[in-house]
Amino acid sequence: MFTIIEWSKLFLALGVMAYAAYQDYKTREIEPKLWLYASVVGAVLTGAELYLFHLYYPRIFAWALIDMLFSFIVFPFLYYMYKIAMLGGADMLAYLFLTFTLPWYPLTLAKVWGLRAISPMPFVVLLYSSILAVIVGLTRLIRNLTNKEFWEYVRERNLSKGQILHYALGGRVFKAKDYLNTKFWYLLDKFEEDEEGLKKRLERRVNLEEEPEDHRKMIRELIESGKIEEHEKVMASYGTPFLVYMFGGLILALILGDFWLRIIFG
Repeated sequence: MFTIIEWSKLFLALGVMAYAAYQDYKTREIEPKLWLYASVVGAVLTGAELYLFHLYYPRIFAWALIDMLFSFIVFPFLYYMYKIAMLGGADMLAYLFLTFTLPWYPLTLAKVWGLRAISPMPFVVLLYSSILAVIVGLTRLIRNLTNKEFWEYVRERNLSKGQILHYALGGRVFKAKDYLNTKFWYLLDKFEEDEEGLKKRLERRVNLEEEPEDHRKMIRELIESGKIEEHEKVMASYGTPFLVYMFGGLILALILGDFWLRIIFG
């Protein structure tokens, strides 16, 4: 019974996260009901496993319960990140789904290649996801710092060293006409018109509540009205499909686990 439940949970987690990652990459749209239905199934399976632990393995039951409780502790922080538009709703719900479905390392896999993690699995997944995102950010940093148009934009806007680092990590410079051909890039340059004319203001971060389609429409209208040139440089930030990182983080968590703790505690 334990084996059936564990494999069911593992395949559920991998299947749902793989599908969500694909949808996030292709469309950036995930139906909330996916997380609802999947979380209910995951919670039922996890509840059944906890009940069996309680009956037959009281010590494992205590460890599993602690892992699950610690997984939930992180959720309020993710919810806050979502409320201030620094995290997508699907990313937050994906973490909640993993908390219900894989709150601890699958014991079935532990029998195959040893217990790879003693930490709560959702936390380990989130950690690896963040590391993958940082690696991508560093590649963007290198690309920007070696890009002529980026440095031309820096001089035009007279950016400070701190701003240069910030936008090199998370932004990219486009010519206005080229920005029209993008898909998931959020405009960081905001154009505002008053009695003195058109003004350009650089935002520090994107607002996930806005739509890139609206940004492209605005740039197109500004070009067509002659208010900006086609070659006007604008800064944009990519709408990162974080669920792709989370799926990668799940795979790494299953394979590597929290190896740093295993090294420390032998």
